[in-house]
Amino acid sequence: MTDKEHASERGSPDDWLVEHGDALFAFAMIRVCQREIAEDLVQDTLVSAIKAWAKFDGRSAVRTWLISILKRKIIDHFRRQQVRDKAQKEQEEQAASAEKHNHQSFFKKNGYWADGLGHWNQNPSKAVENREFWLVFQECRKKLPPLLQSVFVLREIEQLSKEEVCSQLEINPSNLSVRLFRARMNLRRCLEINWFNRE
Repeated sequence: MTDKEHASERGSPDDWLVEHGDALFAFAMIRVCQREIAEDLVQDTLVSAIKAWAKFDGRSAVRTWLISILKRKIIDHFRRQQVRDKAQKEQEEQAASAEKHNHQSFFKKNGYWADGLGHWNQNPSKAVENREFWLVFQECRKKLPPLLQSVFVLREIEQLSKEEVCSQLEINPSNLSVRLFRARMNLRRCLEINWFNRE
């Protein structure tokens, strides 16, 4: 196959935004929850892809290749967010204090739930099929502090291993466990208030 034929099979970078832009943007939005950041990540992805276009061998679909680049951009975004967050120490201390308070409010001294699990008026497995539920979930996730959101996305949405998350964000396993616990408890409380227990 000639270089010209190979390039034709890969499509033209001029068409990527039209053909794949919406899918890339949706993929990024699910993970970062902020339109401006998602748009920037998609733009960076397309720029990187154009630069690497000559090296693309066509073994995968163009969209698959673009999403793989976008995944790396998202991880880099979370890593930069960790590095540039000058208030990290203060946030950690505030979160630790909040966790202690939340933990006390969630559990009795014997380890049992203080007020029991909230009564969910819907079947959770059916709720996940509900588009409105996902809108509420996204809003709840947006309220997570950046430090908690990054570990939640990489661990629960991207399904990276604990070791991979720790490596990507340069944190230790104990810190990861604490952040995941905080993220899950915050999401649980937000979903109970805004979805499962609403009138």
